[in-house]
Formats: sequence, structure tokens, C-alpha cells
Amino acid sequence: VTAGGGAAGSFAVQIAKQLGCEVVATCGSNEKAKLLCKLGCDTIINYRTRDVGEALAKSYPDGVDLVIEHVGGDLFQTAIQHLKPKGTLILVGYISQYPHNHLQETHPPVYTHGGVSYEFD
Repeated sequence: VTAGGGAAGSFAVQIAKQLGCEVVATCGSNEKAKLLCKLGCDTIINYRTRDVGEALAKSYPDGVDLVIEHVGGDLFQTAIQHLKPKGTLILVGYISQYPHNHLQETHPPVYTHGGVSYEFD
């Protein structure tokens, strides 16, 4: 669960734990890491202090079965790279692509069914 410490992410973490899943979540602060710990998250990756790709490769060398993606951008690419073959990707949001993000100035949006994505060379 990317952005696991946010509103939608913490909800996803709780549902996954209730379903008996082993849950990995990313966050960007110690406060959100503490919240994820309280929610029962099995692996917490603070992307500001650890490389997400390296942490996933070390803990889950065969990849993960499901990614619930809220961030987009580089974290989206990392999540895809660590998804098992025939794994499931659920796109919930693209916080890195919201209007406050300067990527929109250099990468025009591509409108797709259900959302907006950006093309990169």
C-alpha cells in the first residue's frame, strides 16, 4: 500500500489486515510509520529514509501479489517492478501528479478511462 499512512492508505491497510494479508506500506514520516505500526502493518518503508525498491527486493524477492497505489510517479514504477507476474495493481490516486506537482509542466497529461496518466520518454 503506497502512502499507507494517509486516509485511503490506512483504510486499505486495515482491510488487508482483517482479510489476513501480510501488509507492506510506504510512508514519508516517522509519525505515519508509528500509525502503520499501530494498524498492524507487517513491513513499513519510510521512503524518505529507505530506498523502497531495495527494501522490497530484500524482503520480497519474488515480488508482491497486490499493490494498492496512491502516489504515482517513481513510486508507481517501483511498485510495478516488484509486482509478481499475474499480480494485481489497484490504482487509487496519483498524489505525485496533483496540481501542486511541477511534472505537469514538463509532461502533459494523457487522459485514460478512470483517470489521468502522464507519458514519459
